[in-house]
Amino acid sequence: GYSREKFKENSPAVRLRHLLATFSESKAMSLRNFFPQTLLMHGIEDSTVPFTATSEAAYILRSCGIIKCDEIYLAQTSHQDVVMHLMLGGRARENVVRWLDDLSSETNKLSGSQLVASSRL
Repeated sequence: GYSREKFKENSPAVRLRHLLATFSESKAMSLRNFFPQTLLMHGIEDSTVPFTATSEAAYILRSCGIIKCDEIYLAQTSHQDVVMHLMLGGRARENVVRWLDDLSSETNKLSGSQLVASSRL
């Protein structure tokens, strides 16, 4: 059953912190260099998992040197709402699509600038 103790035990942030603590320095460096751009999304009205768990997970990632981590918090949105929005359409899906479009635009800009720089050589 659900309890605060169970949540603390299974918190994504706590589990992430324990996992990262087991990494050697070289593995941690590799993680920093190759960790993909990440989006964390959470409904503010989530009564299953507090939205603060997402901000804590983002903080842990950033404290490990992973700076490519974005957060989106959806007002008036519960745990189930986020899942339903992703499956059927809604604010969560719209935000993910917008984030992916922005990410794609950034990647294309970088690729273009690298092509211009390499053509000058």
